[in-house]
Amino acid sequence: MWVAKIKFWHANSYVTDKTRELDAVFTNYYLNTYQEGETTFITRVGLVFGKDSDKLMRAIMADPRIEVLKASGRQVIFKMPASRTYHTILLDGSVFQLRPPIAKDGFEYWEIAAMEKKHIKKLMERMNRNKKDAWAQMLSLREEDLNLFMPSAFSKLTEKQRWAYEMACKYGYYSYPRENNLETVAKKLKTPESTFREHLRIAESKLFPALWKFLTPDIDELK
Repeated sequence: MWVAKIKFWHANSYVTDKTRELDAVFTNYYLNTYQEGETTFITRVGLVFGKDSDKLMRAIMADPRIEVLKASGRQVIFKMPASRTYHTILLDGSVFQLRPPIAKDGFEYWEIAAMEKKHIKKLMERMNRNKKDAWAQMLSLREEDLNLFMPSAFSKLTEKQRWAYEMACKYGYYSYPRENNLETVAKKLKTPESTFREHLRIAESKLFPALWKFLTPDIDELK
């Protein structure tokens, strides 16, 4: 698998341009794409980070081109018309995004994967075909094993760690308010609390950092 990190700019961005003058980062992923009459719409969910995150949220909600469906804290769900010069770039089955794109300082940062190196190069050619509308810079390109969050993180758990995590979820340990503490869950499972706690903590130490890395931007990589 070939993996590329790409710095990308495109004209008439709905959200990315808003990060140019703000100390804020926006990361998002697509929920769906659908047609209303002759217009194609895209629905996204986004997360905002940084010192100016409140300003960025207000700017997104004030943009008349964006229809905000729900906003809560740092998260916003919205829909917008698809851009032919932008959203059709990735409509090629040879490439896909490994992580949600990141918008910072007026640019987008993508992590793209493809089975063959030539598909990455063709993507770069498409991105740079008309530099008035869009351009891209390759930051890195390497061959590596595919490392998606769910398979890679869960594959690192032992059977006992996976079982402990599943049981903690099943019995409401992670619910709010918490339905059962570790002692109660362990009693329900008829297993020593210390043993259950150890398996669960090790599982958490593997899953939570992977989840954080997947959902939040690595700011240091963008400097």
